[in-house]
Amino acid sequence: ICDDVDDCVGAYDECGECNGDGFSCATHLSLQLSLNDNGGLDVEYSSITDVYGFQFDIPTYSGVLVTGASGGAAADVGFEVSVGGSASYSRIIGFSFSGASIPAGSGILVTLEVEGDVDSACIVDLVLSGSAGEALDAVVNDCLSIVYEEIQLDCEDEDACNFMEPGDCVYPEENYDCEGNCIIS
Repeated sequence: ICDDVDDCVGAYDECGECNGDGFSCATHLSLQLSLNDNGGLDVEYSSITDVYGFQFDIPTYSGVLVTGASGGAAADVGFEVSVGGSASYSRIIGFSFSGASIPAGSGILVTLEVEGDVDSACIVDLVLSGSAGEALDAVVNDCLSIVYEEIQLDCEDEDACNFMEPGDCVYPEENYDCEGNCIIS
């Protein structure tokens, strides 16, 4: 419980929020593989942005064959999750026909049923999708973890007051310049 008297009853997260979940200041999405109690691999996620689809491969040269994928947040929101691939990789794809998304948060994205040496599993060729199907730029770190950094676009309209500055374009009010000076004589 947070109040003005005690400042914080509990603990502050890394964002300085009382009893926070660590997401209010984050600008990333991360995925990580971890061995579960059933001998499979949980794909854990932590995100401040909704995820509308995902795809990644696990190469068979790593000694792991993915035989199924189910459960987790993907199942909770009704994602279709499938496993396919070839002799050289297992491809895991998850998306929704209805436009559902996995909301920002954290937990298990999906659980992978695997055969082989799970300790050498490696994620490659990652694709993450945002709300309009746009790609969320992500990087795979040391095969097991993925980091998505939100990119802040610059205003590219030369008529805007904040041309080539981060964020949406800002325009002056009618009959005024960007400094607030009236331009009508």
